[in-house]
Amino acid sequence: MTNSVHANVLGVPLPFVGVDGNSVCDKLFDKTGAKASCPLKAGTEYLYKDSFKVLEVYPKIKVWVDWKLRDDKGKTILCFMVPVKITS
Repeated sequence: MTNSVHANVLGVPLPFVGVDGNSVCDKLFDKTGAKASCPLKAGTEYLYKDSFKVLEVYPKIKVWVDWKLRDDKGKTILCFMVPVKITS
């Protein structure tokens, strides 16, 4: 599985450099907090934890971030949008 992480800037989806397209398999945990991995098992709860540095090249603006997890065929498994304010 990989992630798809884009900021919606004036209606244009811009990928977060160094984040978009990365594997999420090393960022999965089971409900007890123990490390999990791919492939996922049906009927199992997982926790996905990720973070990234805000690069100096990112504009200092408010944006909506569209974050998706996709399987190896590109199918979206999970998605959410979150408002973000880049300040430094």
